[in-house]
Amino acid sequence: MTTVKTDHGTYTGRSVDSIVRREYGRSAQARQSADPNSPIWGQVIKPGSDQRSRELRGLQQLAGYDHPQRDLQVLARIIWVDG
Repeated sequence: MTTVKTDHGTYTGRSVDSIVRREYGRSAQARQSADPNSPIWGQVIKPGSDQRSRELRGLQQLAGYDHPQRDLQVLARIIWVDG
C-alpha cells in the first residue's frame, strides 16, 4: 500500500497515480519535483478546462508559442509519499 500526504489530507491506495485520480479526478496527475532537495515531493496537476485557459491556449498558438505546461492547473502539493 502507498500513502500520500497532500496539503488537503492523507490518502492510502495502491499507487500514487490511483490515489491522485480517485481524490482529484480522472484527468489529474502526480508530477514529482525535479529538485531532490525540494521540501515537497511534487504536485497534483490537471489540464486547464476553463474558458480562460482555452482563450490563452488559442492566443499562444496564434503567437507561435504553445507551451503545454502553461495550460495546467495545480490542484495540490504532495508533501510526501510512503510506499
